[in-house]
Amino acid sequence: MTQVHRRFSDEQVRNLLRSYEEGFMERSQVEDVLGISKTRFFALLKLYRKAPRPEQAPTADQEGHFILTGIAPGAYRPSTWEVAQSEALRDPGLANPSSPNRSA
Repeated sequence: MTQVHRRFSDEQVRNLLRSYEEGFMERSQVEDVLGISKTRFFALLKLYRKAPRPEQAPTADQEGHFILTGIAPGAYRPSTWEVAQSEALRDPGLANPSSPNRSA
């Protein structure tokens, strides 16, 4: 199967997932268009739902510092939605760490 990121832009995938979320498309329709399984669909949907919307995106103060609320303490690697989604599209195991297909 050709990987999703080679056939569709990130924006196209987001638009399809948004259409599903808003009730304009059925899950099976999105899966057929993207050529993915139900498991892969829900992995992408989870990433889509976690992505901040423009009105939720944190902004920097005058010194360039960000304050993020509502997340558990820990070490995080900041990434933009486009990078995170592109990595997930290239690595199906990224959204499912227990996947045997996860690349090292």
